[in-house]
Amino acid sequence: MLAPMLRTAGLALVLLAPSLALAHHKQTPAVVRYTTAGNATLPRLADFSDAYSFAVPQGSSHAIYRFPYNLTKTVLLSAAGDPAHPQAGLSARQVVFDSDGDPLGSGDPGRQVYLVKGTTILQLTHDSTGTSVNPAINGNGSLIAFESRGDLAGQNSVGAQQVYVRNKLGVVTQKSVGAGASGNAAFSRSGNTLAFDSTTDPVTGVDTGVSQIWVADMLTGAPAHALTNGLASSRRPAVNAQGRIIAFTSTADLIGDGSDTGVSQVYVYDLQTSDVGRLTDDAGGCTDPSVDYQLGDWRVAFVCGGEAFFYQLVADVRYRVPIPTGANTSGILAQGGTFFLVVSTDADLMGSGTTPGHQIYQLNLYKLPAVPVPGHAVWSPERGVH
Repeated sequence: MLAPMLRTAGLALVLLAPSLALAHHKQTPAVVRYTTAGNATLPRLADFSDAYSFAVPQGSSHAIYRFPYNLTKTVLLSAAGDPAHPQAGLSARQVVFDSDGDPLGSGDPGRQVYLVKGTTILQLTHDSTGTSVNPAINGNGSLIAFESRGDLAGQNSVGAQQVYVRNKLGVVTQKSVGAGASGNAAFSRSGNTLAFDSTTDPVTGVDTGVSQIWVADMLTGAPAHALTNGLASSRRPAVNAQGRIIAFTSTADLIGDGSDTGVSQVYVYDLQTSDVGRLTDDAGGCTDPSVDYQLGDWRVAFVCGGEAFFYQLVADVRYRVPIPTGANTSGILAQGGTFFLVVSTDADLMGSGTTPGHQIYQLNLYKLPAVPVPGHAVWSPERGVH
């Protein structure tokens, strides 16, 4: 049982974000549409701030926009090249992303990592391999994690894709090890917890080809260590703001013998108790979880078979997000507060039917309640999270 206390011109048309300073869950519409053209997908990680940062389709590329809750208009952050993977810290005016556009004219090749601070763009990497991508930021913006095949800290002579962290002084350290590919970094809000996935064997350092979830304690500086040890891949961790719960997907049976099931399911790992919980057991598989903590419970959002769901860990209840059946939902973020979620779907939530591509919407669950559906977590050990 879960204990009671756990618990620019030519750009795609973009709509204005609601001012939640004036419109909380009772005034905000049931559905707010943020994009109207192209095929808009959600970033890998939710923002820490009261804002949304999206890579909005712009012809064959994208532009990074910020949708603050407390402003009456959106803000264009970058449209140079094809920027991607935005995430904001606690301040909506600090947004990290990667791009191949060289907006500052550095001459560096390929993709590099950038940070927008207010109205200023800072280039954080000067990677000669041009492979610095997929960044993550902590709450106050003092730590930026990203992945690269470059030797950026003098420890990657093999040229494997590694996870690096850049601090506020500009010092870059390598947090992953070995010959395997490491990536998909995610911070807790404080930055004390860093999670990522890696195919490196934690004992021999060889590339196993099977990714596991790793975690590093940034506060103590202890080396990162593997949390999972399945016979199939575990990937794409997301860390809740307080740094206790890590949600991820795995095709390994992490509740049983670790065998390869061939189907991706959503799992959580409790860093306080070392318990592992499987939240889904869907024949078609489930992907891309995000996690948030609201009103004494952890909400884990994910997609199964083109439908959006979320699961409340303490209440042990799974909910279906109210999107019409027959549509395809490609992503969901557990972000926006107690009553709000963000989705990318081809359902026309402002009308009926479907749209040519996926568009991004905010859903107000106060006015559009989610529906409880069958499904309970299975924990190993059985006691679950405390």
